[in-house]
Amino acid sequence: MNRTNESPPNNGLRYAASPSEAGPASSAKDNRSTRTEQTQGAAAARIERQDLARDEPQVMRPSGELGVTELRGLAQHCFRCAQEDRVLLVLDLSEVDHVDYRGVGMLVAARQLLRRQGGELLLAGASPYVCAILRAAGSHGKLERCATVEAARARLHELDAR
Repeated sequence: MNRTNESPPNNGLRYAASPSEAGPASSAKDNRSTRTEQTQGAAAARIERQDLARDEPQVMRPSGELGVTELRGLAQHCFRCAQEDRVLLVLDLSEVDHVDYRGVGMLVAARQLLRRQGGELLLAGASPYVCAILRAAGSHGKLERCATVEAARARLHELDAR
């Protein structure tokens, strides 16, 4: 098979772009700027990011299959957010079909870094299949999962109140 004519899988990452996706506090911040970043790797993914207040969680929305390269890119993005003092992140996996178990440790490391800085990385919307891969990769107890992005936001507010 000639792989040069194939298009890469849709592993694009995007952040919440509308006020309804960004949460109730975002309606007063409609004048935010949007930046575009490029993750590293062969299947580089485009990330559009809004400038949110530090206490507003940023929602990452990958889709398709997440291989080691894409998971490394997500983890690197989390590290960059930590350097920028953006420490509340939600990884929405609702449109992810498959996760390569070999890259799950990078997400665990990203969460540990964020937690050391007083933040959090929560996973949301993962299918039972993706949850099974995460458990098999040894992330049980190391990556907190929520049923939906809204539940993850509520959990972050709960953790922030402590």
